[in-house]
Formats: sequence, structure tokens, C-alpha cells
Amino acid sequence: MRTCAPGTSVARALEPAAPAWIVFPKWERDAPAELVPVAQARAHLRLAENAFNYSLLGGAGFETVARLIEATRTVDFRYGALDDAMDVFERLLAQRR
Repeated sequence: MRTCAPGTSVARALEPAAPAWIVFPKWERDAPAELVPVAQARAHLRLAENAFNYSLLGGAGFETVARLIEATRTVDFRYGALDDAMDVFERLLAQRR
């Protein structure tokens, strides 16, 4: 079965998207869905550790990640069931609207 993107999404394809959150997910058996704030400095380090070209970009990479961190909410997210995770993210989206 082939699925297509909704027409409203296609119509807005050229609009830039602004990030709102950086989420560091971790699945854990039977864990309740839980968001825990991550300090900006720690989030910066964690992103740098996972960016394959961070060291190649030098100062530009640092500044880009710093701007991203400043513009977003950074959280650890632990969950045990996908449905619970979806509920958490639906609530986050509702708060943003």
C-alpha cells in the first residue's frame, strides 16, 4: 500500500521549520514516559559527540550547535511503550500551538 503526504504538508514544503526540542531518547522496558531537562552545556557536548563533522567544522560547528541549543528545549526522554511516547509528544505539540 502506497501512502502520500497530506496536501497541506506538500503545499508547505518550502517553508522553513524551526526546531523546538532536542530529545535524547532511551527505551527502557516498562519505564514510564518521562521528560527530564538537560542542561544546555551538557546537551551541547552530547550533540558534539554524535555529530560526525563537528570537529571538521571547528568554530562554525561550535557556533551552529550553540545557536541550536539556545533556540530549543533539551530533554532526556525515557519510555517503555511507544503509545505512551506518542502521547507525550502530542502534549508537547499542543503546548506549542
